[in-house]
Amino acid sequence: MTILAIGFLQPLIMLIGGMTLITGVLAWIYSDLPPEKQNAWEAKLAQAMQQATAGLRKQPNPPPPVLNAQQVHKIIHPSHEELEQLKDPEQLSEPKPK
Repeated sequence: MTILAIGFLQPLIMLIGGMTLITGVLAWIYSDLPPEKQNAWEAKLAQAMQQATAGLRKQPNPPPPVLNAQQVHKIIHPSHEELEQLKDPEQLSEPKPK
């Protein structure tokens, strides 16, 4: 078990260490840039992040339909025929012709 833990964790630690080193070097280079270049890089990064996350934003759901008083009454107080249809599952699949 210990050998497996070392075998899997060692590459992970190396990856995290490498990413930390690269991030530190990039932050050091960024801090040496003049303010105009820093603002340009910030704008490029913000634009890239907006493009990357544009498809992830959830679209707003349409509002639920508005029911009038007759529709609400029909839902709350179904007719006798509708109640019979709900009790008999065979009638649900085949609606009665009117």
